[in-house]
Amino acid sequence: MLRVSQHSPEPVELLAHGNHTIDGLGGRVARGGITIFGFAPELWQSNGTPEGTKRINGHGQLDINSFTIQEGRVFISVQRSPKRGIHEYIPSQGKIIQLCKDEENAMWLPQCYVGRRVFATSAGGDLLVGPAIPSDGSPPSLSGGPTTVMKNTLKAFFHNGAALQVGEYFYFQGDFQKEVAKNRYVPMHGNELMRTDGTAQGTSLVADLLKQPNDKNGSRPEKFCSLDQLLLFTADDGKAGRRLWCFDGSMTRLLSEEASVNTDFVKHNGKAFFVSGGELWRTDGTVVGTVKILGFDYAPYGLVSAGQLLVFAVKNENGKSDLWRSDGSVEGTVIITSDIAIYGGSRTFHAGIE
Repeated sequence: MLRVSQHSPEPVELLAHGNHTIDGLGGRVARGGITIFGFAPELWQSNGTPEGTKRINGHGQLDINSFTIQEGRVFISVQRSPKRGIHEYIPSQGKIIQLCKDEENAMWLPQCYVGRRVFATSAGGDLLVGPAIPSDGSPPSLSGGPTTVMKNTLKAFFHNGAALQVGEYFYFQGDFQKEVAKNRYVPMHGNELMRTDGTAQGTSLVADLLKQPNDKNGSRPEKFCSLDQLLLFTADDGKAGRRLWCFDGSMTRLLSEEASVNTDFVKHNGKAFFVSGGELWRTDGTVVGTVKILGFDYAPYGLVSAGQLLVFAVKNENGKSDLWRSDGSVEGTVIITSDIAIYGGSRTFHAGIE
């Protein structure tokens, strides 16, 4: 069931009921103040009232893997086993339209990226680029289907948030492949940070952080996050485990020798917040601006940007959780309320707060 609260002493309001659980498709706001969220495998919308809370799809109509909102538009990745495709939901019309031709065993990311195109990987790791999405909201032509960038000589992987647009490029985890015999290719660097504009000429290796002979794994950059024109990510350079890095468009630098980044980044007031061990951290993309805010006995979870405050939960010794808020400073990180029961873990809390 779904409830809404305005962080007041008043009782929370029941918006939807049933045997549903909010899954990893956390709530995000689209145009008109409508929040889109997931009751797996369904997609729902709400304007904060019971009457305005309704299912967009479900009961076998569409199996939605993930969704995102770009420029107020709702893009969703839809599974029709074994194929996947990209659709758009238009709240004002209540319609779901197909944007990209379904591709077998493809892992589509439903983001509107460079040139208003969507990117995907095939089951074999090929980088696929969909057709351009018109800015006027009309669907693109589906006749051409996706194209492959550097077939056989490039492998792309989108695991654990390793794919994101920053500026003019789409960044991803991948590697160039070298042909050593007919139809036999081997990795050249291991999985490292790469970027592309959707063409072979515009695809390049950004940084080879793990330079070890015969290494096939690479530094495996993950958890991408953008701060303005900066790309934040985690990677293992073989020296001290997975740590926090930044790429500014020309140079890659290590931001902290201590922070390990156990959670995804949450952007708030121009900074990125994250959890390292049992500690809450923030960064502005610089070494001096990457600092620990506060340490806890248990790791904070469910970080959410809520207005001027960052809200999160921390488990306590009573088997429940304390709800905290932070303005990014030690003094401004305080408990809101204690001993609350958050069912379903951090993902439920995340979607419920938003």
